[in-house]
Amino acid sequence: MTGAGDNSVAWLKHEDEFPTIRRIMVDIGVRPSALPFFCIQTRLEPAFVFGFVAWTRAQIRESLLKLAFSLK
Repeated sequence: MTGAGDNSVAWLKHEDEFPTIRRIMVDIGVRPSALPFFCIQTRLEPAFVFGFVAWTRAQIRESLLKLAFSLK
């Protein structure tokens, strides 16, 4: 990761899970953007973009662990 931040894309296996996962993330305070937000015309598979600007490694780890635990 550079000082400018990092972005990661998380692709979903099943499109129908998108609304449920989005709701869980909002509930726990992890707020990635939906990948289609960044596209004008292309139809993309369901995915979220995680942006980690000005986050420490500890904050990133804590947030992703919280997300993983919530999705189990």
